[in-house]
Amino acid sequence: MGSGAKIAFGGCACLSVLLFIVLVIFGIWAVAEQGRFDPFYTPLKCTNFFLFIPVHLFLDMSTGNLVLPPVPVNAECDNPNQLAVTMGAGTKGDVLALTPLGTVDVGDVSKAGATKFDIDSEKTKIAILMAMTMPGPMLQGIGAEITRQALAGANPPAVPLFFTLDAESKGEGAVMFLPAEEKAMLPKKFCGQLLTMVPPDPTGATSNATFGMPLPAGALKTVSVTLCRNSEEEIIPAVLALDPTAGPNMEYDHSAGYIDNLDPTPDYVKEKEDTINSSLSTFIAIFFILAGLFLIVAIVCVILMLRKPKQKAPAEPEKPQAQEQVNI
Repeated sequence: MGSGAKIAFGGCACLSVLLFIVLVIFGIWAVAEQGRFDPFYTPLKCTNFFLFIPVHLFLDMSTGNLVLPPVPVNAECDNPNQLAVTMGAGTKGDVLALTPLGTVDVGDVSKAGATKFDIDSEKTKIAILMAMTMPGPMLQGIGAEITRQALAGANPPAVPLFFTLDAESKGEGAVMFLPAEEKAMLPKKFCGQLLTMVPPDPTGATSNATFGMPLPAGALKTVSVTLCRNSEEEIIPAVLALDPTAGPNMEYDHSAGYIDNLDPTPDYVKEKEDTINSSLSTFIAIFFILAGLFLIVAIVCVILMLRKPKQKAPAEPEKPQAQEQVNI
């Protein structure tokens, strides 16, 4: 074998080993990515929405209506997932009150601020704007229901408030070297909580209930956690069964737990999990199969490079040809 052939086989072996190493690294990376997405989705941890509405500040004396202009309702979210969840400016919804005839639209929800919220780390603050016009008879009915429950021994008495949250949402991240973006990540949510009526306190002396603020007409205050579900039929009985003593005492109150089910649907999560796991499994198989093939090629090239050429047998000396004798 000539020196040129040995150099060619040596180059073949080196290139094959290099490709083998690169493919093994990519295969290990794909395996690590599968581990990074396990578990694939963990529920968002957003503190419960907290409302404290002094009635005298928003009571229209001419109509008896409670007119609440858009006020921010805040939460603080932790997102332990690999995808950052974005809440866009198009987020909207309705405020609903429960009556004997069903829910009634009494206001609307919108996103606070013109920029998006990127829930991509711990303690990301988000805010929605809640506006409400509650007719005087409805407000009186709430007061009557609160009084009835108090006389029956409820402590505290509470009434439900519902709202919808149709979030303009998407998830952003990366899977290996490929960018990942999932639009409409959060479905329309039907949410609710329990409110109580803080009794009038003209001086604000009952600081635990009034935060030291004079309340000549009392106040509506959150007394339960916030629940979210995927339909109105699910949310109404769930909110009515809430504990009215387990709510937050202020905004960003982590001690009261987190909003339940402000998350994608299980079917959505399962679909995306299957897609990403299937893609990563395919990458792992391709990388390791190609790595094995290049390892075999490298071994063959080394064998061919080290193989000694066969020695030719020495040629036998030619026998002298006998001269013909010619008899004359």
